[in-house]
Formats: sequence, structure tokens, C-alpha cells
Amino acid sequence: MLTGIEVSTEQLVGLRPRAHSLNLPEYMGALLVGETRSAVHGRGMDYEESRKYTPGDDARMIDWRVTARTGTAHTKVFREDRQRMVYLIVDMSASMRFGTRTAFKSVVAAEVASLLAWAALDQGNLVSITGISDSQLHQSQFASVPRSLTRQLAVLSDLSRNTDTSGAFDGLGEAFASIARRVRYGDMVIAISDFSNLSPLAIRMFDYFCARRALSLIWVSDKVERTALPSGYYRITDGTDFGALSIYSKRRSRNLQRVLDERNDRFREVVNAHRAPLIELSPGDDVSKSLYVAFNSRSRAKRRVIR
Repeated sequence: MLTGIEVSTEQLVGLRPRAHSLNLPEYMGALLVGETRSAVHGRGMDYEESRKYTPGDDARMIDWRVTARTGTAHTKVFREDRQRMVYLIVDMSASMRFGTRTAFKSVVAAEVASLLAWAALDQGNLVSITGISDSQLHQSQFASVPRSLTRQLAVLSDLSRNTDTSGAFDGLGEAFASIARRVRYGDMVIAISDFSNLSPLAIRMFDYFCARRALSLIWVSDKVERTALPSGYYRITDGTDFGALSIYSKRRSRNLQRVLDERNDRFREVVNAHRAPLIELSPGDDVSKSLYVAFNSRSRAKRRVIR
């Protein structure tokens, strides 16, 4: 478990041994662990299934039998052997540079991204990390070897030290839109953020990726963002300067709790509406253990059913 307000490249690279036990799912949208082969749209080795047609699908792959039976257009999905693409979107903007226990949310996000990236690479996938700052996206080419992935992790390390808060930038929405046309069926899109400012564009992208069973969300929030601080006097720091926060008014505390509840409820409504898989983490959690439970527990259940 990483601690502090920033993270080094060496720390992120050093997480690789802890990623060996993680099994990334075959379909991120279902959080099911399977073989390394991916479900892709097109003429592959084996027929996988038929699912509802979505705009952009190849009309040549329409399953006319299922379409006629259901009255709704369906398209065929096939399986083929190829390297899967894993896209990691990591929010390192100003709202993530906050924490009341052991680490900033940005440090937790970088740790999550590193563990998932190493696990994906070790399982033969290609990995691309998109870091979000307060003013721009920091995108990378796909990494297929440790050296390339190390360069991507170095970008997250740099962003953890970034203090620029200029401009209003729809980081999540722009990050989703930038990869939308490149994602194929069977690819994985994992967004790691506190999702504190969900734009209409980001929500539309949820629908786009969830329809392709590609999206999973990792919600990093501090415990006080779920239950507001009780009345009291708190010392605060950015790692260099120190200050104080006074919350003695019960009315102010109630108002703060109401604002937090409304924001959290809105996010959960979006998640539930799109049926997006969600993993919740907070600073102070054992990140590698939490990810292992989220990804591997269903694998064990699946093996018990097969037996």
C-alpha cells in the first residue's frame, strides 16, 4: 500500500510482483475471468454469441435468424486469438489531490493503475495509460514490454507532483471520447477516478462502452467524502504548507453532508442506469487485496460451478 501525497516511478515499477495474482476478466463488463482469447466483432475462429445491434456494428454480421425471432436487430460476435487492448484512464486532477488517511486519492489511483497495468502486460495484453491533469490529457502508445510500460508509469509519477489547477477541463469526457473509435469488442476500458464532475459527454461514453461490455469503473473516494467530518478543528497540509479547518457549526456540517450525499447519489444513479461494474476504494485500503477480491473471487465461484 503506497502512502503520501505523491508517488515515484520506482514505487510504481516495484508493484509488479504484487500484480502476479491478479486475473483480469475476459469481459470487463461482466467481471468474469476466462481465457486469454478475446471476444471480438468480425470473422474470427469461433462463434461466441449474438447480441443487440448497436450503431457502428458491421451490418454484414447481423444475425438474421435472431433478428427475425426477436424483432430486434442482433449481430454476431466471434472469438479469435489476438492480443487484447487494455485502456487505463487515470484521473490525476485537482480533486484527486486530497486525502485524510495515509495517501492522496491520486496516489491510490496511480497504485491501482500500476497493478492493473502489470497484470495486463504479464497476461499478454497491450496496455495504454491515459493520465488526466487539470488542463490536458497525457496519452501513450500501447506498451507490450516492461520498458514501455515504465515510461507510461513515469507520466503518472509526474502528474502526482503537478499542482496546476488552471482552466475548466472535461478530462474524463475527453479521455473516453479519444479512445472510443479505437476500442474493439473484447478490449477493456478501466476508468479510475473520484468521478466528482461527471459531464454529459462522460455519461454518454458510459453508455457507449457499456454496450460493448468494455467498461469498468474504480471509484476512489476519501472516507470523509462519504460521511462528512464531525464538528471539530482539523490541521491540513499540502505537504509543504500547513493550515487549519474549523467545522464547529452543526448547520455547516449538515449542509456539507447533504452536498456529499447528493453528489454520491447522482454518481450511483448513473452507474446503476448503465449497469457499469464498480469497485470502490479509499485511501488506507489494501489496494492489491481489494483488487484481488474483486477480480478473483468470481473466478473461484465459476470454477466451483464447473466442477
